[in-house]
Amino acid sequence: MKKTSTLLTGFLFLSIILQAQKKQSKFFTQLAVGPSFPIGRFAETSYKGENEVPGFAKTGIGAHLSLGYYLNKSFGLLLSSGYTIHEQDEQAYRDYFNGFFSGITVRQMEAKSWKTAKVMAGGFLVTPLTSESELVLRTKLTAGLAKTAVPKIWWWGADQSGMSTAGANNEKVPLPWSFCYQVSAALEYKVSRNWHVLLDISSFNTKATNEFSYTIIPNPPGGPVQMVTVKNKYKQATVNVMAGIGVSF
Repeated sequence: MKKTSTLLTGFLFLSIILQAQKKQSKFFTQLAVGPSFPIGRFAETSYKGENEVPGFAKTGIGAHLSLGYYLNKSFGLLLSSGYTIHEQDEQAYRDYFNGFFSGITVRQMEAKSWKTAKVMAGGFLVTPLTSESELVLRTKLTAGLAKTAVPKIWWWGADQSGMSTAGANNEKVPLPWSFCYQVSAALEYKVSRNWHVLLDISSFNTKATNEFSYTIIPNPPGGPVQMVTVKNKYKQATVNVMAGIGVSF
């Protein structure tokens, strides 16, 4: 009787363990890195007269870290953060300044990179693509805040004689936090019970503003002094293709 009771207890304990192993994990975390492609005004290299400033951005690199919680087998909540770096196109800047200042050739230039951090929250939907869910499609929609700064750019140019010169030294200008959103779709493949690899394609958008004022002094003197306020808009739109790993727990 005692042996039978021990066996029953053992079978019950084993059943509990097996059932716990079959139970879906409630949390997962993912880390992915890859190229970030600027689009729209962020990639533009020409001024069009409006206050939407071109970004002169080149293809960069991004990293993304996310934490998810399953509400059920298909839906869940998501908290994510990311960071991207995009160099500015120095050659495009040279071409622009060479054309803007007649007879001037840019001799030296230093253009720093765009660096953007983002924190977002939202939800996700999981769609199984195989019968055992080894391969799934995870669709994510998130929104939050982004932080960036207008990068520093310094340049100097002169004509052939060296008598006429032009240049500028624009320091980095931090921009205020701005609303951002991201839509992404990721293919995930399980390599073990808890671990998976992923390929994520996302579209990210944000728009920051910088408002400043300056005074126009009349010439000749004696006229009214005018205060002019300018509100520049900096749009950042990117398509990101990232590969990474994830773990469920």
